[in-house]
Amino acid sequence: MDSVNNDLAITFAEIFPDYAKRMDAATNDEERWETYTSIVNEARESFLTLLRDNKLADLKGDAYADYALLPKEYNRIINSSGDQIKRELQTQMQKLALLKKFSDNEDLMAAQMKAASIAAITTFSIPVFISKLMAVEDVDVAILAGLSAVEIGVIVAAIEVIIICIVCPIIYFSEKPAMGAVLIVNELDEELNYKSNYFIHGDEVGSTDSIPGMTFFKEERYVSVGFFTGSKKPNALVGVQGGFTVAAEGGKEFAFAFDCPLTGLYVDNNCYCAIGETAKTVAELTDKHNKQSWHDEKDGYGISIKCNDPSGSIAYYVVRIYKS
Repeated sequence: MDSVNNDLAITFAEIFPDYAKRMDAATNDEERWETYTSIVNEARESFLTLLRDNKLADLKGDAYADYALLPKEYNRIINSSGDQIKRELQTQMQKLALLKKFSDNEDLMAAQMKAASIAAITTFSIPVFISKLMAVEDVDVAILAGLSAVEIGVIVAAIEVIIICIVCPIIYFSEKPAMGAVLIVNELDEELNYKSNYFIHGDEVGSTDSIPGMTFFKEERYVSVGFFTGSKKPNALVGVQGGFTVAAEGGKEFAFAFDCPLTGLYVDNNCYCAIGETAKTVAELTDKHNKQSWHDEKDGYGISIKCNDPSGSIAYYVVRIYKS
């Protein structure tokens, strides 16, 4: 396990000791998959139950929460390349996990969010953060307002789903997990909404239902992001190859796909994206092009995707959707 993965493993064991013990107790891959599936289902059910109990809009069962970034973090992520993509995405997950330590004190959690350059978490909090920022022009006040918009337990449960679904495979299936983790950065002034997926190999692990549009404040961009992930099936002899489509409020559709094979015998970790294509089409074209970055522009819109490394059993991607 490299140093980045090791840091994530230490954080996971510290913040989620019960889950870590259950995963550590599994003695083989089959038991680990069963334990992982059980833990994921528990975390998702807890999140969805809290949403229903608080009379918030229900999400699809495999949904990840969206969250907003402060400009410094946004710029760091979009300018990352190569192994820095992996470090940035894992650091994002580590920062999110550490927020749970402050779940009994909103003021401390808000301070920690600012330190982590995370502006707001969940689609229920982000609009409150933005409106307060515009009204008082104070980032600290706006972060606290967004955090206070929903019960703090909802925020914590949202974080747990992201960390458990994505981090567990990184830590516990490091030999041959064949997993792709994609972070979408929405640079449009329109909301993006999940539309569909198509997997040639493997299956979706989770995706984000909606990602609010970008806001300018004092000439800086405040963007929201969401995770989309896929993995090989348990005991499968092939990796994961699949695509997703999302749609902007104005109707424009964006498709992106990734491939993380079990071996690099025929193709490497690769990716592809296009405007106006289906999830099936872009999934099929990943191997044909076998590239670690791609972009497409049409009708004033653009989409780009880049991968951290052509090798490795877990591939990390950053997708940007923007006005060209």
